[in-house]
Amino acid sequence: MEDSPFERTVIRSAVEGLTQFTICGEASDGVEGIQKALELKPDLIIMDLAMPQMTGAEAAMVLRNTLPAVPIILFTLYAEQLRERYRPLLG
Repeated sequence: MEDSPFERTVIRSAVEGLTQFTICGEASDGVEGIQKALELKPDLIIMDLAMPQMTGAEAAMVLRNTLPAVPIILFTLYAEQLRERYRPLLG
């Protein structure tokens, strides 16, 4: 799940070129991603933290309850901004 078509292409190329996984579906936001995951029952879910309609973190919480055996990888291109935002919580 990634809202940028370019980033989805990069992720697809990396995953299919460097791992044994095959991409079975793509989604541009968390809502669509949940629908696709429930329909396709993937072995692994990779999603961006920052997406429209529903964030990756929100979608991951839903998916953790509905597909508990499926590993989820969350990523972001905004790690530094998130680190600063959550620094008080992290110590």
